[in-house]
Amino acid sequence: MQNKLFCAILLCCSLFYTACFEKFDSGPQTAYQPVYASLEVLRSSVAVSTAKPLELTGKIYRKGDYIFINERYKGIHIIDNSNPELPINIGFITILGNLDLAVKGNFLYADSAIDLVTIDISEPLEAIEVSRTKNVFPQPVAPDNGHFPSIDNKIVVAWQE
Repeated sequence: MQNKLFCAILLCCSLFYTACFEKFDSGPQTAYQPVYASLEVLRSSVAVSTAKPLELTGKIYRKGDYIFINERYKGIHIIDNSNPELPINIGFITILGNLDLAVKGNFLYADSAIDLVTIDISEPLEAIEVSRTKNVFPQPVAPDNGHFPSIDNKIVVAWQE
């Protein structure tokens, strides 16, 4: 009886032990390099422009007849959704280093790398930055969790694969 119990415990332990190892994959690996911008460029980047194609999208927020879709590291698409069967991409708000957004009332809150910007979107195609809180967020980390040194007066605003 003790022999069977010992074998069962040994079998369970060996299963748990082998489950701890990740399978080694020698296939292609992805690496990322930082894209830098000066603080001056970062802090003057918010601007509305014509519609751009959706490529690497992230967060989505609906407000009234509009949908705001994050374009990772670049800004926010403005979509006219007054006819949900035929949404129209009508504009783009450039916000360097943007990954996240939230809306409350007529204000859109977005990260711009290390800063938090507040944008008045009461007229989305005339969106305007009304405030910027500087140095709220830490320096962005690469998607593969790689870390890169800061460069004087430069901030990571995107990652290039």
